[in-house]
Amino acid sequence: MAGLATLSADETAFYRSLATEDPFPARYAYARKHRSRPVVYDLFFQEATSGLTNTVAENPDEVAADWKITIESLIDELSNLQAGWDGFAAPQIDTEIASSAKALASRLAVPGSPAPSVVPTINGTVQLEWHTLRYDAEVEIVEDGRYKVFTLPVAQAPWEAEVEVDEAVRRLIELLRD
Repeated sequence: MAGLATLSADETAFYRSLATEDPFPARYAYARKHRSRPVVYDLFFQEATSGLTNTVAENPDEVAADWKITIESLIDELSNLQAGWDGFAAPQIDTEIASSAKALASRLAVPGSPAPSVVPTINGTVQLEWHTLRYDAEVEIVEDGRYKVFTLPVAQAPWEAEVEVDEAVRRLIELLRD
């Protein structure tokens, strides 16, 4: 992984263990406490989950179904986090938010679409994220039926709005399929 050559063997082992052993809530608590290295940690997290996000199968339907189940499990894990999971005062993820996030993930799990990262927010919501060389996309489920969507395709203007689910799905599928 380019850019990580400056880490010692101990640092490399530490970050890799965090990324592979217990990503929730360790990833977020660590990033908050140690702001000097959150990007490095995210690179190890991406490496640890690369089998999920970069899988290519003969049948694309299997890939979509595979990540959908995994993402739903991650969302369930997030909904089990207790208040203060971030080491501060973040509220517990609302069950309606978690259900809406799973429903959105299910609609986005179309053949050929990449798996998102699932991120708890300090507001008690869930965010799905995609970061590639071609685009960045984030959608935060803010309440049942309302979604904050941000997209930034390469060499294009960013787009951001709070929309209903159908518009969120349309925007994201359009971007993810490109």
